[in-house]
Amino acid sequence: VTATRDGHAERPGGARRAISAAILRAVSAGPGPDAALSGMVRPPASRPWPGPAETARTVTAEIARLAPPGPLGVAVSGGGDSTALLLIAVRWAADEGRPLAAATVDHGLRRESRTEAEAVAALCARLGLPHEILVAEGLGEDAAGNLQARARAERFRLLAAWAARRGLAAVLLGHTMDDQAETVLMRLARGSGVEGLAAMAPAMRHRGLLWLRPLLGVRRGALRALLEAEGIPWIEDPTNEADAFDRVKARRALAALEPLGLSVEGLAATAARLRRQRRVLERAMAALAARARRWGAFGEAVLDVGAMREEEADTALRLLADTLQRVAGAPYRPRFRALEALWERIRGEGPVAATLGGCLTRPAAGMEAGLLVCREPAAVAPAVVPMGGAVVWDDRWRLRFEGPWPGEVRVGALGEAGLAALAAAARAGAWEPPPAWAAAPREVRLTVPGVWREGVLLAAPLARWRSPLCPAGARVAAESLAQGELPFAALPD
Repeated sequence: VTATRDGHAERPGGARRAISAAILRAVSAGPGPDAALSGMVRPPASRPWPGPAETARTVTAEIARLAPPGPLGVAVSGGGDSTALLLIAVRWAADEGRPLAAATVDHGLRRESRTEAEAVAALCARLGLPHEILVAEGLGEDAAGNLQARARAERFRLLAAWAARRGLAAVLLGHTMDDQAETVLMRLARGSGVEGLAAMAPAMRHRGLLWLRPLLGVRRGALRALLEAEGIPWIEDPTNEADAFDRVKARRALAALEPLGLSVEGLAATAARLRRQRRVLERAMAALAARARRWGAFGEAVLDVGAMREEEADTALRLLADTLQRVAGAPYRPRFRALEALWERIRGEGPVAATLGGCLTRPAAGMEAGLLVCREPAAVAPAVVPMGGAVVWDDRWRLRFEGPWPGEVRVGALGEAGLAALAAAARAGAWEPPPAWAAAPREVRLTVPGVWREGVLLAAPLARWRSPLCPAGARVAAESLAQGELPFAALPD
């Protein structure tokens, strides 16, 4: 291995020079199929930043530290952060001989979004990198609610499905140190505790997939300086300047507070320290969970409120938050104030009926001081189409299909119609409910996955039932994702 003039490592044979040349050809292409690249811009860097070689080394080292074995994906919007990540990841993958693919989510919220996605596709095509445009549907139809949160959830869903189709071990995300600092500031404004202020982790598991953030140690400006040095354009999203969004307000507040010493670097360092402290707290929570949490067969959990009351309030609160997040299949825990209010009710009144974070809580049958936590039936995801023999539904279940299933099947909640179909089968003597199924609360059974075709239930794998209409040899298995953990190697900061 030798070093190029710009300081990048290079394998014999000029692999790096070939990749850099391909990138430069991509961004300098004339009119024609690559005209979409004209939607990208080259805003100048506004202050001195670390040299491009240093930035690339920092990110490359983090990718190497976090990445598990196997093929990787990178999510690329076309903005400066993800475009820089793409460039560095392409070079790292070439050096390491690792398969890499890219995807862009077109949210359809701006007229330019398709053109911008095509610009990324053109760049990836010039690099010889597999790329897909993933189209979000329905986000612009209803402006009510938190649009950014819905767009984020749809982005995760589309990228996870893409990763499953390609058999990817992990997906790289382009969150930077600036994003981290903005997140800390927003969560500080919401009154978050250690969990929230620790902000984004370098690695997380969601929808059964590992998501990696190798840019958390790098400033946004340094990444743009790297792109500028390489002559690579990027896209500036005008919504990044829209005052309607809290993140934009936080970004501007940070700029105003920096003269007081409240800097991006300082807030990111605080988040890193809090993540280390959080791991200590999580060990205490794990010890409590071992004796106070019992998982059911259908993604539900029962908490021993009596045992939780005996612990420090923060440990009990952390166990409640962790349980709600896992049961809902959510990437983040509920907001601290709502969570704290629920725990105060539980601690004072005992197990209570409530809803929070897409979950129901209520007293558990047959257990004094037991709190059932299950998925809220009204919050489950709509039905989805299995792709490539597998699908993650409702961020909680992974279903794997074998055999000659018809292409029109969908995976969705069992719901009232599914329970009615099972009841009819039991009355006809065609099915005997397994003991665990018969004992499960009705609210839990409503939210488990079923396999449907044109409104007819074909299979309920968790109830061990299949319709006579199922093709011979067609099989399906469901796996809960509620208890998944991060690989150990991804945990340290």
